[in-house]
Amino acid sequence: MRTTDSRSALLWMIQVSSCCAWLALAACKSDAVEQENKKFAPPKLPAAQSTPLPRPPLTPPSTALSAAASQQNPSPTLAAAEQTTVSEGAPDKTPPAAAPVSEAPAGDAPSSKPPSSAPPVLDEKEVARWAAGLLSSQVTSDAKSRIIDEHPEAASRLLAALVMGIQPGEDEYRRIPWIWQVSNKAGKGDDSRTLVDLLRVSLPKTDQPLQHWQAVVIGGGLINGISQSGKWPADRIQEILSPNPPLTQRFAHALQLAATMADDATVPEATRYDALRMMGVQTWEQRGTQISRYLTKETHAELQMGAVSAASDIRSPAATAALFSALPNLSPENRSLALDALLRDETRISFLRSMVKAGKITEAQLGEERMRKVEAASPGL
Repeated sequence: MRTTDSRSALLWMIQVSSCCAWLALAACKSDAVEQENKKFAPPKLPAAQSTPLPRPPLTPPSTALSAAASQQNPSPTLAAAEQTTVSEGAPDKTPPAAAPVSEAPAGDAPSSKPPSSAPPVLDEKEVARWAAGLLSSQVTSDAKSRIIDEHPEAASRLLAALVMGIQPGEDEYRRIPWIWQVSNKAGKGDDSRTLVDLLRVSLPKTDQPLQHWQAVVIGGGLINGISQSGKWPADRIQEILSPNPPLTQRFAHALQLAATMADDATVPEATRYDALRMMGVQTWEQRGTQISRYLTKETHAELQMGAVSAASDIRSPAATAALFSALPNLSPENRSLALDALLRDETRISFLRSMVKAGKITEAQLGEERMRKVEAASPGL
C-alpha cells in the first residue's frame, strides 16, 4: 500500500511540475508577444486641446453700408458704382469743435506726437465700396459719417476714389459734401502723412486749373480742420511741405488760383468760401486788401465767414485790427467767430483787453464766457 501510495504521490508531483512549467512557458510567450506588439503599436495621442481656432480677420462694419452699396465685385469707377444723386444728409460747413492733434509719421516734419506707424495696407475694392456708400442715396447720413469716422487711415485713398472720373458741374457737386467731410476730418486729425497724401491727391499740377472740389479739400477741409485742431495752418503746412519742393510749388500755384476763384461770381458762394480760406495761409500784406473786401455788411454771409476765417488764421496785428473793426458789419454767427478769433493767442487777448479798457467794446458785447477768458489771461482787468 505504501509503494502504491508513493507511486501515486510521485505521479501527482510530476503532473504538478509539468503544469507549472507549462504555465511559466505560456507566461514567457505572452510577455514576448506583448513586447513585440509594443514595437509596432501607434503612438499614444495627446488629449484634444481646448484652445479654439483663431478667428478670421473681421471685415469693416457692414452696418455702414446698405445692401445696395455692398454688391459683390464693385467697380473702382465711382460713376459706374453709383449713379444716384445725394439729396439728403449733406454735412454743414460750420466749423465744429476742435479735434485733438494726431501724430506725424517718420520722414515728415515732426508734430506734437510720436511718429505714426507704417501706412496700413488697404483693400482697393473695400475702399471703392466705402466711396460708393458715401455717394449712395440709399445710405443714411449717420452711416456715411461712420464710414469716415471708422477709417481715418483710409482718408487719402477714399478721397482718390471719391474723385475718380469726377466731372465739373452737377456730378462734382453731388460728391462735394462727402469730399469735404473726408478732408475736414483728416485736417482736424492733423496727421502729417495723411495731410501730405491728401494734398498730393488734391493739389492741381502747376499747369492745371484749380477745380472746385480741390478748393473744397484744401480750403474748407484741410486748412479749416488744421485751424480747428488749434494750430496755425500756414505754419503747419509749411512744416509738412518743406521736405517736398514739388508739392510746395503746386501749393503756391493753387493759392494764386484760389485768389481768382474767390472773386469769381459764377462760382457758388460755398466754394468761394473755400477759396477765401486758402488765403489764410498767406500774409496779410499779400491778401489783406482782398480779404477786407469781404468783411463788409453787404457781403454774403458765407463769403463773410470765409474772410473772417482767413483773417483769423493770419497772425498779424493788421489782421487782428481788421477783425475787430469788422465786428459791427458781421452777421451774428460771423461776429461770434470773429470774437473767438480775437482770443486765439495772448497777443490778441491783449489787444482785446485794451479795447475793453478803452470802452470800444462792452463786456455784454463780448459775452460772459469770453470775458472770463480775458480776465483769466489778464488778472486785475
